[in-house]
Amino acid sequence: MLVSKVRSQTIGLPMPTIYISDSGDDKNDGLSLQTAVYSLKRAKELEAGRSDCSWHFGPRAWKRVRKELAEKKKKKD
Repeated sequence: MLVSKVRSQTIGLPMPTIYISDSGDDKNDGLSLQTAVYSLKRAKELEAGRSDCSWHFGPRAWKRVRKELAEKKKKKD
């Protein structure tokens, strides 16, 4: 997987999209709707610090993740 990431950066392939869905599984690679991941944590792991990734959230997943982020922020404050 690392080779494909490096290759996409060097030969100008489209930026990868990481799919996040309520029906996803964190064991998946997140590279399609059929292989979406479930958690934002797993999406961040797959992103691996790259700045050329985009994330695609399913509608329920986006609501769930927004709620999780808000709760996490409350705990910090």
